[in-house]
Amino acid sequence: TLLLRGAQTPGELRSRASRMHEFSDMAEVESTLERLASREDGPYVVRLAREPGKRESRYMHLFCGDVDELSLQTSAPESASGDLQSRVEALESEVAELKQRLDSLLAHLGE
Repeated sequence: TLLLRGAQTPGELRSRASRMHEFSDMAEVESTLERLASREDGPYVVRLAREPGKRESRYMHLFCGDVDELSLQTSAPESASGDLQSRVEALESEVAELKQRLDSLLAHLGE
């Protein structure tokens, strides 16, 4: 699941991996992650620093080398805010067009 979805919290991992393995509780997920992070022959996962405003730390796999935490933290919020801004602009434009069409329809009906 970490390979496909990237960095995730223990809660996300528990729900997304439930078809492969049913964890009894969050403590089991966290202990499994800690075992994967503290292997003697090298860790498979790393615990990332908790992001501001988030409740849980995320974990990331190390199969592609070390994780650049700075790029993970800075790239996601910028793209998310840019996407949000473009969505808001598109919705505002659509609302303005719908208002114009409604006014035209009401004028045509004589109201």
